[in-house]
Amino acid sequence: MLNRGENERKQFVKKFNHFLAVVENIESVNEVTPDLLRELIDKIEVFEGERIPKSRMKSAKIKAHFLGIGALK
Repeated sequence: MLNRGENERKQFVKKFNHFLAVVENIESVNEVTPDLLRELIDKIEVFEGERIPKSRMKSAKIKAHFLGIGALK
């Protein structure tokens, strides 16, 4: 029986190999298309904007299908 750490490692390797297969099929990107986004991104969350003098800032959290979560501001 696999312990939790070994199971997580195997899941990561499986997801990473799938990611590599998707990326290898992309020779060059001239335009970001809906199909490309669906291949690479699982979820995008955009949060309420902050008012800063003379500008407005929003935060977003992007979850890639294979790599986890990254945050953008």
